[in-house]
Amino acid sequence: MSRLVRLSRPLARAPRRAYSDLSHTTLPKMPPTMPREDYASPTMYAFNMLGKTVKYIVIGGAGLAALSFAGWEAAHLYIEHQMPSAKSKPGSHGWEEENTSWTGEDGGTTSKLSWKARMALRAAWLCWEKGAGVPGAISTRQSIHPQLSGAIGGLNKIDRGYELAEQYIDVAIKDAEKRGMVFPPHEGADPVALDLVTLKASILERMGTPDTLEQARELYEDVARTPKPQTELNQALSIRLALKLSDLANRAGDSADAAKWRQWGLQTAGVQIPEPPKSSWWSKPKPEPVTVPELGAPVRRATVALLLSDSALAAQSGDLDYAAREHEVIRAMVPTPERLVTPNNTNAPEVLHSVWLAQRRALLDLYRGSVAHAQDRKSTAPLATIALAAEESDAVIAALEPLPAAYKGPLLVPAERLRREALQTGAEAHFTEGVLEEKQGTEPALLKALASFERAMSLAALESGSSDIRGEKEDEGVGRSPEWTRYARAYDRVKAKLQ
Repeated sequence: MSRLVRLSRPLARAPRRAYSDLSHTTLPKMPPTMPREDYASPTMYAFNMLGKTVKYIVIGGAGLAALSFAGWEAAHLYIEHQMPSAKSKPGSHGWEEENTSWTGEDGGTTSKLSWKARMALRAAWLCWEKGAGVPGAISTRQSIHPQLSGAIGGLNKIDRGYELAEQYIDVAIKDAEKRGMVFPPHEGADPVALDLVTLKASILERMGTPDTLEQARELYEDVARTPKPQTELNQALSIRLALKLSDLANRAGDSADAAKWRQWGLQTAGVQIPEPPKSSWWSKPKPEPVTVPELGAPVRRATVALLLSDSALAAQSGDLDYAAREHEVIRAMVPTPERLVTPNNTNAPEVLHSVWLAQRRALLDLYRGSVAHAQDRKSTAPLATIALAAEESDAVIAALEPLPAAYKGPLLVPAERLRREALQTGAEAHFTEGVLEEKQGTEPALLKALASFERAMSLAALESGSSDIRGEKEDEGVGRSPEWTRYARAYDRVKAKLQ
């Protein structure tokens, strides 16, 4: 009995332990080498990596978007700065008006247009100046402008850059129309609307297809018929439009309409061509005195350009007497060129105007000599006149090659255009002089003709940007301009005569 009591006492006195203590002491421990089944850590790791990835994508996307927007804005600001001014200032001789106007007063685009229209114009300028990458040989044109939709289409060989520029300008025109801007030919048309329509007409003209040329004529006519304030610059604009419409009508084969526009331009300038001299049996005919009105610099340039074009067309059609009478009017408007001075930042517009008149004087003498030779092929006077034209052209080329640094800003485009025209006139004058020298047949004359043809080749190469050196294995002027090839053939012909 006592033994049972002793055995039971520890059981009775032992305190009860908590379940947690019991489990720690009673459950077996997991060996360290046994893998644990832990699902929380990999899941948290996956979510952590996913969060980092999303964060990097968001930050990178935001940075890329900000960088793209900044680049886009910078590109548009650059384009806005590059667009030349087309609004003349006092003392500028109206050179800005001869630039392509992109609606801005001091260059760029105007604030009258919406943000969308201004962006479209900048994109149009970029396509106009830089093109659209690799051009396609054939494209299908579909104008989105309401006046032209359905009128132009089909397969045409068109520069893709011009095509895109037209579409962007269409966007600007439609946006301006929605905002209530008055367009030509309505009275009170906004000057910005005139610029937009002129831009579209210029692009259509550059495309050069029959459809686009016809549409360009219609748009130019709308601008020409729109009532404008009576100012010197608007007078010059009307004369330039008359010349443009006359050229387009001639390209379309409509000589009557071309003559009508030329006469309208001369009436706008206030210039009259003298009537042919009246002859009688007892006296020689006396030509009428030539009188020309006082014209400002921009009107004078526009009028001289119109008269030169009209006289060339008259000579080509066989009306040599009328062309000669026009030449006398031009001689009264374009004085004999003086010594051309070097321009600076102060007198650059005035000097460029003088150089322009000198170049047109050289072109006039070339026309005069050609008409005189057609009237009397036995006379030697035409050769002297054409030689004078070649000499005058060389003086103009010397003043423009290389192009002076003072011709910058709004003067740059007219100066570069004048340089090309001077090179073309000089090359043709030397070539014509060589042809007349060659006809004399003597050895000294043939040597002069050879030198004239060589000079014409050099000027043609300079104008086209090709090399002045003729390769030994060059065959038929491969890679050369058609004018250079024509001069080279004349050079080879005379060289063969001298051998």
